[in-house]
Amino acid sequence: MEKTWYILQLKAEMKRKTWWIIPAAMIAVALLVSQMRIPNGENVSVGLCLAEDPMAEAIAAGLSQRESVFEFIVFEKESELRKALETAEIDSGFLFSEEFEEKVKKGCSKELITFLRTPFSAKGTVAKETLYAVFLEKYGEEILLDGRKEIYEEDRKDLVPFLLERNAEYLKSEEFFRTEVEAIPVQETSDKEELTDIYPIQGIMGIFLFVLLWMTFGRRFEGNGRGICLALDRKRQKRFEYLGYLAAVTIPSVTGIGVVMAVGESRGVVIELFRMFLLVFIGALWVSIVGGWFRSSMALSAWVLAFVVIQLVLCPVLINISAYLPAVNYIKYLFPLGWYV
Repeated sequence: MEKTWYILQLKAEMKRKTWWIIPAAMIAVALLVSQMRIPNGENVSVGLCLAEDPMAEAIAAGLSQRESVFEFIVFEKESELRKALETAEIDSGFLFSEEFEEKVKKGCSKELITFLRTPFSAKGTVAKETLYAVFLEKYGEEILLDGRKEIYEEDRKDLVPFLLERNAEYLKSEEFFRTEVEAIPVQETSDKEELTDIYPIQGIMGIFLFVLLWMTFGRRFEGNGRGICLALDRKRQKRFEYLGYLAAVTIPSVTGIGVVMAVGESRGVVIELFRMFLLVFIGALWVSIVGGWFRSSMALSAWVLAFVVIQLVLCPVLINISAYLPAVNYIKYLFPLGWYV
């Protein structure tokens, strides 16, 4: 009997023109999301636009030769640098002004270098310190020579060799800045997923299915939305409605699996199928239970929106807050999407 109910409701769903909009929307949104570049906290690439200035090029060469955690990438045009920053290809960037060397020699200190960043730039401050350190190495001699009169109250040319010698000595030695490296044992990490892992494609597919389940539930508030259910006893009504939820998300869930595999965000075929299985069956059960609280379509609409927002926050769709609140790893299982991502 249950099999017949499921097949009949699946055929009824497939006859609805609006029902086919969901799989099409899932594909369209997945294509859009797959083109998004979500900033990576481990990105160590920093962009440089040198404005074809010799001194800026010397600084860039010094940055490349310097021992650093950063990877400095040179862009020929400012537009290319800004585009790389917007697409999260680089963490931050530095734009050297035109006639940079000439401005430095004239003692101009304003608007020499423009620092470009986004709200997601995580290492900008350290990158600035690295660049300014190299800049001072290149410009240190000029600072010393220009400051002779201020320091010694007279322009003594006989001090030039001494100052240059001391400057070179300080740059090469570790007299002022000494680094001691101490090796410590590192604990072996487990094979568990990183706390920073996020699943935007799976999350969006899961939200689509979650909303579709509620749309199916919401038909009961239409004129004759419950149909045959009214002719069944309470126990059979629950089973019939549950099978109706499964029928409503059958094709969209298959579409979701196909989309995830197609865009290259799969965690493996077996894992994706198992997680989707959990989402569909637990989601249908969750809607059956929680749906008993609602007596009007207005209340349903408000709460569905709230449920969507809560799941987007708790589940690693766009951000994984469990890295800061470990309890979220368990709280998310109170909602269907938590079983999928």
